[in-house]
Amino acid sequence: MNIKKYIKKAFKKKKVKSTAKKIIKPAPVANKKISIKNKLDEIISTLEFTQKKPNLTVIILAITGAEFSARTTGSISNNKNHDVEFLFITNKAKLDKKKLNTLQKKTPNSRIIDITSSTTVSEAINIGFASAKSDYVTFFCENDVFDKEFCKTVTNHISNDHFDILLTNQLKNSELNRFLNNEPSSKDFSDAFFYGSVIAKKAWADLATSTSQPKLDHWKFILGFNANSLKEKKIIKTNKELSYTTGNEPNPTLRCLAGYFSDIQKISSLIHQNKIDKDQTLASIYKFIRLILKSDPPMLNKRLLACMTAIFIADLHSCYGEYDFENLKEKTSDVLNFGQGLKSEEAYKIMTELLPHYTHFDSYDLGVIETRYLEDLREDFLPRLREKYKTVYLTKPQYYGYHWFNCLVMRAQIKDTKLILATNSIHKFISGGKPVFQLWHGLGLMKKVLDLKTKEFPQKYAVCSSKECQGEMSRIFQIPPTSVFPCGTAQTDKLFNTEKAKRVKADIRGKYNIPKNKKIVFFAPTFRAGTPHYYDIGFSVESLSQQLENSPYLIIAKKHHVFKHIMNKTGQDTCNFYTSNNKQFIVDDELSFFDLLMASDIFITDYSSSIFYAVLRNIPVVFYTPDLEKYLSGDNGLLIDFKKEVPGPVIEEKSESKLIEGITESYQYVDTDKYLNFKKKHVGSCDGNASSRIIEKVQEIIKTREHFDSIQN
Repeated sequence: MNIKKYIKKAFKKKKVKSTAKKIIKPAPVANKKISIKNKLDEIISTLEFTQKKPNLTVIILAITGAEFSARTTGSISNNKNHDVEFLFITNKAKLDKKKLNTLQKKTPNSRIIDITSSTTVSEAINIGFASAKSDYVTFFCENDVFDKEFCKTVTNHISNDHFDILLTNQLKNSELNRFLNNEPSSKDFSDAFFYGSVIAKKAWADLATSTSQPKLDHWKFILGFNANSLKEKKIIKTNKELSYTTGNEPNPTLRCLAGYFSDIQKISSLIHQNKIDKDQTLASIYKFIRLILKSDPPMLNKRLLACMTAIFIADLHSCYGEYDFENLKEKTSDVLNFGQGLKSEEAYKIMTELLPHYTHFDSYDLGVIETRYLEDLREDFLPRLREKYKTVYLTKPQYYGYHWFNCLVMRAQIKDTKLILATNSIHKFISGGKPVFQLWHGLGLMKKVLDLKTKEFPQKYAVCSSKECQGEMSRIFQIPPTSVFPCGTAQTDKLFNTEKAKRVKADIRGKYNIPKNKKIVFFAPTFRAGTPHYYDIGFSVESLSQQLENSPYLIIAKKHHVFKHIMNKTGQDTCNFYTSNNKQFIVDDELSFFDLLMASDIFITDYSSSIFYAVLRNIPVVFYTPDLEKYLSGDNGLLIDFKKEVPGPVIEEKSESKLIEGITESYQYVDTDKYLNFKKKHVGSCDGNASSRIIEKVQEIIKTREHFDSIQN
């Protein structure tokens, strides 16, 4: 029987007469029939509610012992919407039972659940979700006001939308937030969910099981909830403002940061579409960051802010030129102003968690990372690699103040790559656990290289310049010898391009008006850490230059690439290398190492592995090593019997005349067995086709890893 017909029939038969007398008071109007009918409809509506599921459950956490305010009780008891259920979760021992029972009786469609005094807020919230009759839940406290507009907004969305989370700003002054923030165990938890959030029970259950953390107040859970990091979740926001600016000033809560993370993806999209001015937008974001940091938030929140911002900056990479993008990273790091705070496992883990949930990035198959000013792969190898794979190319500076923030940015830029190719050591904060294929910038076996800290700089594969180098490279990178491929190095291929060498040589001779009777001597010493000048030639450049004037030689010198990084950091060049007055000794830091090497007739160095590039060109080599004994006893040392094995004169005196004598003498060594054996031992696999072999290895590695991943899945 229909419940409405049953009630009317029962009323006519006086079966509910006693109940009716209790409910129906004397009518204030003349027509008693109308009054009785209205009360009857109210009873029917109430009983109907008990037979169906409410649209919304309002859980009131009355567990502080505080009295309900008149505003709260009035707003609840005046609610006439029977699609709303009220659930009081309380510790009756702390409250006046009589007052609570009275409030419950005045509140339509309400129940009371009693909990113990030891129950935490998080536990009480879970109890509320388990007890709610409806599919959607929101939370109030003893001093919150149940706003009719809030109710209307929510019920409209419930009727018209299937959502998981509804975020409104109706409760931004919520007493519940103020109360929860006083309970340390649930402070982060409160930051996440309130300010008028409505949560679907199913979404809550999914989110609660999506994190390996047992506590629901873990930051991953919070960001997942608010930032829509679970991609299948549907989140509706009723406020038109950006999430992280709902108050007069931003605050450092996780709720605020989650909104920021959600909004920067939209902002980036608008910048890429040229719909908003990027400079003005960045100025606003910097203002927001400064306001957040002004409140001195916990380090976790600072790291979250930095990681989110790093991801955003990385996404703007294609909107800037290379130089401007470096300035952008440095400026942003300065705004964050806690660089060393990012040197932590926690920051690394935060990036790992956040990156999969930032969906705006372009994806790449490969990432290629080189040290800035040592960009050997950019010109020849990179275009060939891009013929087969979508590749992002990045350069990494040295000796700079924004290192740790830059690590985060680079980590974001290679987020989807299958493999990273690098010519220098790559910290795990950049690689993020992705396999690194090391195309090391050095050749042969000259200087000892300290074993890399594999936990911090993990490598998976490497190439080397000859079979004889395979064992040493295996030791350095601490990977199996079978993972070190004696393919030769891609950087050397360009040295076999004779046509290009002719063009480069003509260009450089023309640039400096070098007479035909003068041979170009290329001088490239290695870096000296811990000395005031980083390199000290040991005599007067002007004196050497005067002696060169009447010789068949002109020297072009190039400082080690580290000098540029030092200049960028300090603004000072303390190296005593400079171009002489008569231009017989020229310092050129603009031309590349390879261009100068291809243009040169003779090569001078000390202990640098650049010597192996020179012998590939079969040109005379000179070793200017006045600090040989000191270098041999230093931290690195050498892997070879230097004086016995090197195929050229060794100059141990700081003397201009001795150096010139060595240059003249160097021709005697070329094409000797000593020269050829030295070349075969150290660069025997470098024949101009190393790039092809390396790309084949890349294909094998990716194919193998894809097969392994398919088995795992």
